Amino acid sequence: NAEYMGTASTLLLIFHQFIRTFVAVVMVASCFFPLIVSSVAIVTGYWTHGILALSASFLSYFFLSLMQNRIEFATTILHVSLTCIKQNPSLVGLALVAVLPQLLWTVFVATALYGTIITFDYEARLISWMEILFLLLSLFWTFQVIRNIVHVTTSTRVATWYFYSDSNQPPKPTLSALKRACTISFGSICFGSLLIAMMQVIRFLLTQAKKQKKYETVARIAVSMALALETALIYFNQYALVYVAVYGTTFIQSAKNVGKIIKTKGVSTILNDDITHIVLTFVCVLNALVLSLLSLLFYILTSRQISTPMLMTVLWVGYCVAGVITSVISSAISTIYICFVEDPSALRSTHVEAYNSLASAWMIMYGSNQVKLNSNSASTSTPTTTNKATTTSTTTTSTTT
Repeated sequence: NAEYMGTASTLLLIFHQFIRTFVAVVMVASCFFPLIVSSVAIVTGYWTHGILALSASFLSYFFLSLMQNRIEFATTILHVSLTCIKQNPSLVGLALVAVLPQLLWTVFVATALYGTIITFDYEARLISWMEILFLLLSLFWTFQVIRNIVHVTTSTRVATWYFYSDSNQPPKPTLSALKRACTISFGSICFGSLLIAMMQVIRFLLTQAKKQKKYETVARIAVSMALALETALIYFNQYALVYVAVYGTTFIQSAKNVGKIIKTKGVSTILNDDITHIVLTFVCVLNALVLSLLSLLFYILTSRQISTPMLMTVLWVGYCVAGVITSVISSAISTIYICFVEDPSALRSTHVEAYNSLASAWMIMYGSNQVKLNSNSASTSTPTTTNKATTTSTTTTSTTT
């Protein structure tokens, strides 16, 4: 486990140091890799796969052309987020620790499901199916609650970094953020997590229905629709919980604020997320490949044979560990974006270099006539990331416009 985390951390440090080169390489690779796959598939006679890969290459090129003026902002916000996480490594530790209760709950629910299935009462099918649905819902809901506790904790801590200078940071900010997530924000976390969990249960049931040939076509369409709705809910939920963490608003009010942001800024938020998601996914894949190569090298040097299942396990674990770390970065990106849109002047008061970088990138994305970000602010709340933030500050913090 230490080796997996060490490799991922090293890659992220390199990523932070050479982020612009890395993003450029990823953007180019996203176009050329499907093209290479398409060429190989066509040469070997797999025309269908070749055409699909070629289509993916053209779509990637179209997306890259469309996103040309947004790549700079996505790169800059990635760099700022990594800088913040680098100063607060305890957030990564919290995310890794949170995996343990998720695994334990999975074992518990799997055991309960096994017992329910082998003792399925066909005379009381409704009750048995209700038990299975309850267990599935509890599994997905618990997963989402734990994940969102980490997300809200990260958002609170990043917002504290945003609104306070390095010399003015409150004591034990990560612990305070975790306490806040588990108390004040816990109701909103549970509500947002429940919405996603319910959609995941529905998608699971539709996936099972797809196995029935009688309803296969309808089920496939329904699964695709459910997956799209679930993705939208996860995306909306992530930004809504940022408002919950930073401004202390209710989940409903936070969702309305996210809607206003999307309405005023268009699809920019989604497109920026797409760019950063591609880059972070590439980091996960790269970590998995590096670990696999190191494992192969170790077995070769020690004159031992590595089995395919072992190699696949290394790949999977390497990807998952990097995925946990990049999820923290994703939370930081969402938080900094919301804070910057709501109150850019606060960052100028606390971290001038980060503000200048983001403001310059914002001008490239929107033009010099839209640099005054807080003119379209969606929220009128004051940041409540710490106790100090609930009062009017005359030094490093500023109230939201």
